[in-house]
Amino acid sequence: MTDSLGKTTSRGAVALASQVISTRLIVFATQLVLAYELSEEDFGSAGIAQAIAGVASVFVTLNIESVLIKRKKHLNLWAPPAFWMTFCVGLLGSLCVLLTGLFSNQVQDNKCLSLLLLILAISMPIRTIAAVPNAIITANLRFNALAIVGALSIVATSGLSICFAVLGFGAASLVLPIPIVALLNIVILFWLSDFRPTFFMHLTRWRYLIQDTGRFWGVQVIWTLFGQIDYILLAFFLSKKDVGEYFFAYMMATQAVRITSGNLYFVMFPVLTSMGSDYARQAQAAIRTCRTIPILLVPACLAQAIFCYPLIDFLYPNKWETAATIVCILSAGLSVYPVSFIGEALMHAQGRFREYYILMAFSLTLFVLCVTIGANFLGVTGAALGVSTHFLLVSPFVTVMAFKNQYDALTVLVEVYGKPLAIGLVIYFVCVGLGRLAEQFGLDKFTSSVLAGAFSPVLFLVVAVKLLPKRIEGLIDVWRGKINGKAY
Repeated sequence: MTDSLGKTTSRGAVALASQVISTRLIVFATQLVLAYELSEEDFGSAGIAQAIAGVASVFVTLNIESVLIKRKKHLNLWAPPAFWMTFCVGLLGSLCVLLTGLFSNQVQDNKCLSLLLLILAISMPIRTIAAVPNAIITANLRFNALAIVGALSIVATSGLSICFAVLGFGAASLVLPIPIVALLNIVILFWLSDFRPTFFMHLTRWRYLIQDTGRFWGVQVIWTLFGQIDYILLAFFLSKKDVGEYFFAYMMATQAVRITSGNLYFVMFPVLTSMGSDYARQAQAAIRTCRTIPILLVPACLAQAIFCYPLIDFLYPNKWETAATIVCILSAGLSVYPVSFIGEALMHAQGRFREYYILMAFSLTLFVLCVTIGANFLGVTGAALGVSTHFLLVSPFVTVMAFKNQYDALTVLVEVYGKPLAIGLVIYFVCVGLGRLAEQFGLDKFTSSVLAGAFSPVLFLVVAVKLLPKRIEGLIDVWRGKINGKAY
């Protein structure tokens, strides 16, 4: 049973990782094209619109997927009422976004904001009903199917965004593909899941689902606030151009994270849930992943931090002046932040929601303070410093608290974070120094920086093989599907 589950987890992780790597390269190229076609103000308008729509709708959004995964033995019973619940909630969310759009001109006098919010409101019911077929596929651990759907969605979104931008749609180019791709996505998901909704709404079962979604609804609220509140804060403190710089830089900075660990929570949560109440086994599987993931995260963010300056300066010599600095700053915090997703998945699988909410209330308060203080004193660069500082402080704390019943804090901090970060920090300065040295020997700044960035992950892995051999073995085991859930 353990070996079979480990192989399923590994194959799921590999399938999703393969999808993420291929599609993220497409997204990266798409962002480069859009940054050329669109202005900083266009990115700012789209970022503010998506943030407002996300926050306005989250309070009527149910995280029904997690509830259905917990009830996977009786999915046939709970899927039909869940479908109608999500559809009604989607309509209510659309109404909230539309009402918000009526007052959108109060935010930086942005005339196109109402139109962008209207487009996002249309997509909301379509996106919410996708939760049911997606939960069915996830509960059956069909990660390959999810990888294919995710890849198609990203490719379609990227292609449509470029087409709209070239045709002169401006900021709408970033949001118009959302309802179109959502409709395509829902058709494919219903076909793959074999789920066929009926016209009977099963109202008597709604109250049981509502009771269970209460805990997971809070999780959804927290995730949305973390993902959107910084844009809203910046919209009040800074100009639309600054918001656009931050929005573009954040999307660029998260590429390395999405490639290495973009679907980490959604792989770990159903697998940990399937282990039932065997908390020791859950912790063993989770800590093993926590120790392995930084071996991918740190070198990816390291290379990204070195690459960003020459790449942005070369492609956009008179545009996106501060974006490279923001990408570099955010890369530091993002090199550790996704590790906490594993701790969150463990706490949710063990039903430790009260403890989780206390942690997230503290984390969200700190996040708002860091962004607000940074934006007021140092502008958009200060906001990025605040976000990165929050990531570096909160991720280790959440991970320590998640494993407090099985592992001591010092072990978690040193083994999961300390060693990879120390190696990455040393290699960063070594590679930057080598790049500067290469300039002294006649290489231009762009070529020397590219060589230094390409060399950094290679050097990191070479050092990791010598100093952290078991982490490398863990990566090989994941690729071969041989994870057995044992800690090492």
